[in-house]
Amino acid sequence: MMKQSAEKTTSKNAVKTVIPSIWRTAGGKYSLIMLAIWLVVSAISLVWTPYSLLDTDGFNTWLRRPALTCWVLMVLALMC
Repeated sequence: MMKQSAEKTTSKNAVKTVIPSIWRTAGGKYSLIMLAIWLVVSAISLVWTPYSLLDTDGFNTWLRRPALTCWVLMVLALMC
C-alpha cells in the first residue's frame, strides 16, 4: 500500500517538474499550445459533428465521383 502512494506522489512531482521545464523553451510553448488546441478541437468534435463516428463511411465516400459543381469550382480556382 505504501509503494502505490509513493508512486503517485512521484508521478505528480514529475508532472509538476516536467511541464514547467517544457514551457520555458520557445519550442516547448509552441508544442504545449498546439497540444492544448488539438485536445480542445478533439473534445468539441465529439459533440459537434453531424454524424456519429460509427455512422460514417470514409472509404466509400472517396469512391464517389465528384459532382459537376465541384469540377467547375476547381477549374475556377485554377484560373485565378
